Amino acid sequence: MLKTTVIMKTDIGDFTSQVSKLSSDNLDKMLLKHSRTVKKVIARHRGTIIKGEGDSFWITFESVTDACVAAILIQQSVNESFQDSSNNRSIAIRIALNVGDVLIQDNDIFGDSVNFTARLEQITPVNEIYLSETAYNILNKNEVNAEYVESFEFKGFENKHRIFKIMDIFHSRKVQNQILVMTDIKGFTHFIENESTSTIEKLILNHRRFHEDICMNNGGQIRGREGDSFLLTFEDPDKSIKAIIDFLFHWDSYVFENIESPLHIEICMHIGTFLIFDSVILGEDINTVGAIASLGHTDPGSPSSTISISESLYTSLNNSNYKKRCKQVLDENGKTVSIRNQKVYRLSYR
Repeated sequence: MLKTTVIMKTDIGDFTSQVSKLSSDNLDKMLLKHSRTVKKVIARHRGTIIKGEGDSFWITFESVTDACVAAILIQQSVNESFQDSSNNRSIAIRIALNVGDVLIQDNDIFGDSVNFTARLEQITPVNEIYLSETAYNILNKNEVNAEYVESFEFKGFENKHRIFKIMDIFHSRKVQNQILVMTDIKGFTHFIENESTSTIEKLILNHRRFHEDICMNNGGQIRGREGDSFLLTFEDPDKSIKAIIDFLFHWDSYVFENIESPLHIEICMHIGTFLIFDSVILGEDINTVGAIASLGHTDPGSPSSTISISESLYTSLNNSNYKKRCKQVLDENGKTVSIRNQKVYRLSYR
């Protein structure tokens, strides 16, 4: 079955010339080092290696932005890994990115989009990352900077195609105006202590799939995961609320049909800025959404899943219906609850 997928093709530049200058032993060492370097980055950025062909890899991603970030880090990691190579040989790679319908079968990948990606990789200079227009259009421009190169004709494809390249060479990256979402299953420890292994495994897999689906459908990204907790980001405030409401409906339906006892989720949302360095996310706004999450753990009420949002996110909403469904959280004395100078609202999703 065809699936819309982000496709990455990597290739070592001037590989034939490299082969002629290396002994068989040194060639094997170079390819092994290259492979380990690429795989290490891909594992951290939720990519899937479909196949490797010595000097090249075919890799898929759920998110274009994840793929672009991974591509930048692959370039940096390869340059750093081979800079002090004992045999004094350096390598440079080219990377092409595209989005399209593909068939993945028997450790291989098929489709017109795959063929286009291969053509795109052939025109990509070494140490560059080229994107198709389709990939560029859904890239998070707040996080990865890309610019137009020119339009190219490709054998087997009609018309000229606009091609873009990534401009970022970064270490720490500042990502602004993002909706930060933290999800956490209430009572998960009790659940795993009292359910069968198969029930736990199915729930964990579906829990992850629900997160992946709402990100794919609403322009979100999974930024981190620890146990039963996820950290997501979205660009649009209203889409983020829609995504979370959809998530909870799917979650509640799954739990009702498959789990004997209720199993609820605490969701906390805020809007702000954060830094990323080597897949580590940090910043004051990350701390704020975490502080709002800690409020949920001390709330004696909420017998169901809950959505808590910060004042900043509340004021950013354009959908009046969402605002009408929000109520300020009050403490036991009837006073407004404030976390890190942010009033907290509880959004009804039913």
